[in-house]
Amino acid sequence: MVSYSFNLNDIIIYINEIKENYSAEHYRKVVLDIRRLLKYLNVPFADDLQLPKIPKRRKIIKKQDIQKLVSKVELNCNFIECNFSLRSTEIYRLTLNDIDLNSRVIFLGAEKTKNYDDTVAFFNDEAQKALIEFFLEATNQNQS
Repeated sequence: MVSYSFNLNDIIIYINEIKENYSAEHYRKVVLDIRRLLKYLNVPFADDLQLPKIPKRRKIIKKQDIQKLVSKVELNCNFIECNFSLRSTEIYRLTLNDIDLNSRVIFLGAEKTKNYDDTVAFFNDEAQKALIEFFLEATNQNQS
């Protein structure tokens, strides 16, 4: 015969230890397994254990996508080496107002992103120089 006793506080302490030491996915699986066990054993507080949400993962734009973009806008520079951490569709939707060249930051409103989340992306010095050069050339061409 097996004897057991469950205490919600002890379970929460254990779950928090898992949360601190393991990934969000593993943490969620542990909570799910504990909750299933407690429900199976008809423990009254089983439903009090809430499943944690797994944070959204952002897809990082690939070098090939940046190369395609560069070829479409005919931009010759080290732009390819930068990492915007934006989807190619988000880069296509950029406007001048979205780019802060001095701070090297791109602000994308929720309406321009796939997940409808406001997004902030940072870019390196090389990309900053390339963008400045691109904007200067575009401005000179428009004035001609």
